Amino acid sequence: MGRKINRRDFVKGSAAAALGFWVAGRSAWGEESVSSTDKLSLACIGTADQAESDRKALVESGLVNIVALCDVDDNYLGKAGEMFPKAQKYNDFRKMLEQKDIDGVLVATPDHTHAVATAMALKLGKHVYCEKPLTHTVKEARTITELAAKYKRVTQMGTQIHGGANYRRVVELVKSGAIGPVSEVHVWCGKGWWADKPPKEAQPVPSTLSYDLWVGPAPFHPYNAAYLPASWRRYWAYGDGTLGDMACHYGDLPFWALDLAHPTKVRAHGPEVSPDCCPEWLIVDWEFPARGELPPVKLSWYDGGKRPEKFEQWGLNPQ
Repeated sequence: MGRKINRRDFVKGSAAAALGFWVAGRSAWGEESVSSTDKLSLACIGTADQAESDRKALVESGLVNIVALCDVDDNYLGKAGEMFPKAQKYNDFRKMLEQKDIDGVLVATPDHTHAVATAMALKLGKHVYCEKPLTHTVKEARTITELAAKYKRVTQMGTQIHGGANYRRVVELVKSGAIGPVSEVHVWCGKGWWADKPPKEAQPVPSTLSYDLWVGPAPFHPYNAAYLPASWRRYWAYGDGTLGDMACHYGDLPFWALDLAHPTKVRAHGPEVSPDCCPEWLIVDWEFPARGELPPVKLSWYDGGKRPEKFEQWGLNPQ
């Protein structure tokens, strides 16, 4: 009980669990400064857009040193490298993860590479903060869960809004019984990640892009600018559509506030299923059983412009 531990040991162990709070702008050490030798040595897979936002929040926490950067696009990698000149730079995360001084890894890539990058990092004994959705498939999620337990590493999925004061306040109000028992929830999103058909034309690969590495574990499709840097979310090979992009944020609130877990029934309605492209719209219903004194709940999701039947009757903002 009397054994002392230094800050470095604490950061590498229990404080690794605070990654999500760091991204939300919270510091486990308050205003106290942390020496560079006591900081977590962090590697980043992905350097632009959400990856850049995550990295900025982590650096501003004062608790990490960026020791390695990886991106398949040399333009993005070069820009990030200018900010962290001492960090090693890679195009292939498999090579990067073999770097010996890495304590933790930030994974902020397209959905289809989340699981493979996370799995390799866990097997090499590194803690992982992975952007949402945690994986591309349910099977991958189960595999990552098992690996985290097997290798005893700390993991966190990037749902930064979970740390916001507005969400926490709503959860507090619902759990207090301020609005009474809840048996029906409607969640909608105005986004629309979809396509009517995949691109057929093979275009020249930009000289700065390692396209084979970007495709990674997905079925190979010839390069087309329709896929990247952002529109990959429209195609099943790389993304999960609007539901996969946003439901983890918007659905987080009812799951949290109502203590939801495993549904007993799931029904989805949408356009004719495409083997290649994510749908223009979806309506999904989940049914959850009673939880102690809490009643059963029907949770419904709407995207692509769809809304609940009683939407106008409720007098809500159409946005």
